[in-house]
Amino acid sequence: MRESVGGRGLRDVGDGQRGALETRAFLQAGGDASLCPLAEGQLPPRVLEAYVESVSSGHQPVTRSTRLTATGTRPHLADGYARLDPLTAEVAGARLAWAERRLVVRSYQRARAGKSALRARVAKARAAGAALNTRGRGQPRFTELPPLPAAVEASLTRYRVQGLRAVQDPARVQPRPLRRYGSRPATVQVARHVRVKVVVDRHAVATAIGRVGWRVYATTAPSDQLPLAQAVLAYRSHYLVERDIGRLQGHPLSVPPMYVERDDHATGLIRRLSVGWRVLTRRACVVRQRLAAARTVLAGL
Repeated sequence: MRESVGGRGLRDVGDGQRGALETRAFLQAGGDASLCPLAEGQLPPRVLEAYVESVSSGHQPVTRSTRLTATGTRPHLADGYARLDPLTAEVAGARLAWAERRLVVRSYQRARAGKSALRARVAKARAAGAALNTRGRGQPRFTELPPLPAAVEASLTRYRVQGLRAVQDPARVQPRPLRRYGSRPATVQVARHVRVKVVVDRHAVATAIGRVGWRVYATTAPSDQLPLAQAVLAYRSHYLVERDIGRLQGHPLSVPPMYVERDDHATGLIRRLSVGWRVLTRRACVVRQRLAAARTVLAGL
């Protein structure tokens, strides 16, 4: 990219695959600015929890990010704050140290979707726990306590809600008299059934909901060149090659299904359709440039 564009001081915006420490260090050493989200491999969950905890406790204020729409409104996009973290890495055999800006951002739409998904998983896990009390055909009832917690933990793991529920397991003893039969005297048989009662830990659920929707973005651009609100918009509007590849897979090009048997025919067909792909991509680029020059915003685009 440097060879084709020329010069330095580029701003590289990408997805989580560009978040490797070696890639970020390479861009920093070359004088380029980067912006990308950090995946779990680059940012452990405990570190993200510490970032979010500072907001939940009220010690860290957040900045609100909005976007101007064609109707003149500014919908709420995200909240977040920036922090500096020192980093060191090896680039071309030399040790490089720099301060990286980390943008701790909570997307409003992502948080709302994560909240609904979490509540749905809790409801499913609760129903799965209650189903342990009903005996289906060919399924024995729980008569001992040890197997029950394992079954409950399996349902929690399945729906990814570990630690979000409190479980009570009272045992029920049911005596049943047996009449005398032949040489067998009359006795009382005691049946012991272990049941599970699911109680939702509301505090744990509320804490988990407060953590959904958060994501950390790494950038080396200073705050005066790339403020937090602008960084949110830059990432949301960055180029995605998957969109162009999707043109080949859908209308109007429609590569699949290809009823060809020879590889050279398939290669020729894809190359021919790529000509139309380039025309559509070029047209979208020209429209975007002219809208930017005219300072015009089209709803839904």
